[in-house]
Amino acid sequence: MLDMSVRAKILELMLGLKQDLDLTYLYITHDLATAKFFCNRVAIMYLGRIVEIGDTAEIFANPRHPYTVSPLKAIPDPTRSIPRDLPRGEIPDAARPPLGCRFHPRCPRAFEVCGWESRDLRDLLELRWAGAGEERFVAERGTLGDLELLDEPSTHARVPAAGGRSGADVAEMLDRVRADQPGEPFWKGVRSIEPAAAEAAVEFHDPADPELRPVGGVHVACHLYDGAHDDGGTR
Repeated sequence: MLDMSVRAKILELMLGLKQDLDLTYLYITHDLATAKFFCNRVAIMYLGRIVEIGDTAEIFANPRHPYTVSPLKAIPDPTRSIPRDLPRGEIPDAARPPLGCRFHPRCPRAFEVCGWESRDLRDLLELRWAGAGEERFVAERGTLGDLELLDEPSTHARVPAAGGRSGADVAEMLDRVRADQPGEPFWKGVRSIEPAAAEAAVEFHDPADPELRPVGGVHVACHLYDGAHDDGGTR
């Protein structure tokens, strides 16, 4: 975070010492513009896990992981006037990370096995209500009971009905929400919604934690490239 000219001189000094003394640096930064200038290899991390690692030139030219795409697009570019394409939502709690892939709640390409869970359902509902009118909010929120029950990470969510409502009412409301959001990745992770007496049971697909696997000249931890996707991971 030095002045631009001073930063350039410091980096040039470090590169000169690297060449003269045959040094290796571990350069930790949020400034990907200087990483591109300074590093031979780059590891992109999200919530403490490496999601992509490889040759700098290849990662910058062809980022594979959906998260890698976002910080690269956020690099300041005076020739570009379009808004930065940042991930949706808030960064999750690193002490209680999402199940499966840690990036899945914010990923536009997430699908069944990426790790959908009860906390994602609460986030989806609250985001929906934040942009809904008062009438919809009152009708939908009044159907449900205490949503704090969804805060415990689980692939088996029990969504309680409010007083005077039934599990069938809850299941019907969730089905309406799903019909209103055909492009929402969350619903790919829902295996079933079944009504019970005073709740609806939402079952999610079993989560899988992606491993770093070779993709081209880099390694990527993403189910899009490990064969878990229904099109063979070719997207």
